[in-house]
Parts: sequence; C-alpha cells; structure tokens
Amino acid sequence: PFREAFKITKEIILKQLGGLPDESIHCALLASDTLRAALTDYVQSRNEPWRRLYKKH
Repeated sequence: PFREAFKITKEIILKQLGGLPDESIHCALLASDTLRAALTDYVQSRNEPWRRLYKKH
C-alpha cells in the first residue's frame, strides 16, 4: 500500500474525483505533488530517526 501511494498521479486523482473544472485542474497536480513530498519526507525520517535531529547538550 505504501509503495502504491507513490504511484498516485494528477490523472488518477482527477479520475477518482470524476474530473474538475478547467480552472481547478492544477489542484490535482498540487495534491499529487504534496502527497509525494509527504511520502518522501516520511521515508527520510524513517532512515534518520527523530532523535538524531536533536543534539544532546
């Protein structure tokens, strides 16, 4: 399921929504880009646990 989320595109979003008005199609691109960025951030945070982000004093 997680890897499948990376495959979600603007076209898939538009199809699932039954289309959007022409002036709103960019919203589907924004949604797919945002999803991909969030997933990438998640993968990176798994590779570097949050504890590494804080220095011990």
